Amino acid sequence: MQRSEMNTHHKIHRLVRLILSSVLLIAVTACAAGGEPASTDELVTSTGFVCPEPSPRVEFESERINIFTWTEYVPADIFDCFGLVYGVEVNVDYFSSNEELYSKVSLGEDVNPYDVIHPSDYMIGVLIREGLLAELDAGRLPNLSNLDAGLVAAYGDATSFIVPYQMGTQAIIYNSETVETPPTSWADLWNPEYEGRIVAVDDNRVIIGAALLTLGYSVNDTDPAHLEEAKQKLIELMPNIRVFDSDSPKTPLVAG
Repeated sequence: MQRSEMNTHHKIHRLVRLILSSVLLIAVTACAAGGEPASTDELVTSTGFVCPEPSPRVEFESERINIFTWTEYVPADIFDCFGLVYGVEVNVDYFSSNEELYSKVSLGEDVNPYDVIHPSDYMIGVLIREGLLAELDAGRLPNLSNLDAGLVAAYGDATSFIVPYQMGTQAIIYNSETVETPPTSWADLWNPEYEGRIVAVDDNRVIIGAALLTLGYSVNDTDPAHLEEAKQKLIELMPNIRVFDSDSPKTPLVAG
């Protein structure tokens, strides 16, 4: 039951990480002033990817769009195609944690030039409370009707500011050629056999949630005593952690 709860939470946790659908890109920048879209013959990226025709195609008046997103979450061809289709300059910066995102966007327009950002679920409420997100005009988002109504409803009033787009789960991945005792639960991560061998995502919700579940608590538990137990449990885990990496955790895994 509790592992299922964690999976459900992290499906929602990842749901907002890819709010960079073409729908949202169009909506956020539809007020600026205009580039010339490329002809059909030119809609091929430098890698040879053929850009699909947007459906629906909308009027786009901006000359550029600035995006702040997670590393490796959106293929570069998608950004390139958006620029080709609408004749705009697409500028992309990357962050590795929600806290890094917050530190940048909370510093004001001179430091925060972004039109579209890519927060996870728990950071959305913070950004809304601090007035850092602009309210969306649903009339300019024709593809909203294609989203799962139940998942959209899970965000309540927050959907006035965000477009839920993708979801996923957190998983344990191991190299079967080098791991003698494969992990079968979050609790197995504390196995002394894994000392100095774990690559963990740099995400407090994931890591604290794993500790809470291991202790038999809800991933959303806010009891101070239980959180203190989770803290001590994570201190015990630290000898097993080789590196925290949310940018490209697969890289050290593949490298061994």
